[in-house]
Amino acid sequence: RTPITAVGLITSFLFRVLGTKLVFYTQTPLFRIDRGVKDKLLNMYAKVMGAVWITPCRGQAVLGAPLANARFFPFSALPHCYKKDWFQDGRISILMVGKFLPRKRHDLLLNALARLPDPSLFRVTLVGELSDVTGSKTMDAIIAQVSQMNFEVDIRTNLPYEDVMELYRSHDLFVLPSENESASVSNLEAMSYGLPVIVSSCNRTGDYSGASGWSFQSRSLEDLAFVLQVAVSNRDELKRRGELAREIVEREFTPDQVYRPLFDAYLQRSRNGAS
Repeated sequence: RTPITAVGLITSFLFRVLGTKLVFYTQTPLFRIDRGVKDKLLNMYAKVMGAVWITPCRGQAVLGAPLANARFFPFSALPHCYKKDWFQDGRISILMVGKFLPRKRHDLLLNALARLPDPSLFRVTLVGELSDVTGSKTMDAIIAQVSQMNFEVDIRTNLPYEDVMELYRSHDLFVLPSENESASVSNLEAMSYGLPVIVSSCNRTGDYSGASGWSFQSRSLEDLAFVLQVAVSNRDELKRRGELAREIVEREFTPDQVYRPLFDAYLQRSRNGAS
């Protein structure tokens, strides 16, 4: 969230007066073409306040210069090394983890899967939090939709963290078809368990997967169905991309790799401030 709100301005100014170090956290891409007024104001405000501005969203370097006072500070995960049992019971196990909210687009995933020619090739598990009226209405709609599907769908709600991690271990492909997704960590968690991932083009952390995953045009049923068909039609490629996903996590997203640069930046800023 932007700190340029009434509460944010008062709080940051107070801590600035007290000499406390400030960190602004937003989910603004480090690289993008159109900064807009909010980005420019926040950039100037961070400089005036002497704040470190961090974001887990990298964006694409070809789209323009990075934010002057911001640093890329991605989500982190530990790679899990184990002998993966691929394609249990002969089918591709597809997993989606996301709150049961309309913008997560469970409906889009189910409709896209319904377009695949052979439903006997896969099974689907939908995992998410169910905690309010909106979630309950979304769940009712999903249940009604599932009743019309000709493939297996398992719905799990409010699972303990450990149970969700075990589902990553037992599945073969992760899909997050959400729209208006500023940043998600579930795709990185899936990668850490050796799953290739499919995310929508609007997901600002979707680039974490690099060549190990796929992206589809946000909200496009046709594009998601096409990408799913490509993914499930080549099991050797799924395994190759899954192994690459885990390698990417080990190479770029472990806690030590993520936190060390921020710690070094903090020490450098402290030395500069002291001098």
